[in-house]
Amino acid sequence: MKGPQKVWWLMLIFLLGMVSCAPRSGVETPPLPTASPEGAKGLPQWKVRLTQAGGFAGVSRRVELDSTGTLTVSDENAARIITSTLSEKELKEISALVLEARGEESKPAPPGSACRDCFEYTLTIERDGERIQVRADDLTLDQLPLEPLISRLLELQEKALSGK
Repeated sequence: MKGPQKVWWLMLIFLLGMVSCAPRSGVETPPLPTASPEGAKGLPQWKVRLTQAGGFAGVSRRVELDSTGTLTVSDENAARIITSTLSEKELKEISALVLEARGEESKPAPPGSACRDCFEYTLTIERDGERIQVRADDLTLDQLPLEPLISRLLELQEKALSGK
């Protein structure tokens, strides 16, 4: 490879490396619409949103689910939005995890970890006028009490995006 071409490739690799290590912008997602505390069947209504961002490829995905079983998965990079309805079994399983969540689990984001190419997760739960929000990355995710809910939502996201 000639000298000028080599320099351009090295500069490109350096810039890509710098971009992947840059902190995420402070873009906030809008709040979830609130619902009345009791649904038609007398069960609490809730909405949950999980955003997954970052990583080396700059992933930007979102999973939204509500107490009716409506699931919306979006992948900003692929410009895809998939909407489906969960089975009653899946909805009961996730509903139990959502209703068990406690407000004291809503903490400020942990100090930045050493993982520069990790995914960053933001989970927001709204139910009965209460809002719970937690943030984590791949290194801190397993330390959260809400990790089972986040993992289940990530499974649903993967299933929807893979078309299975």
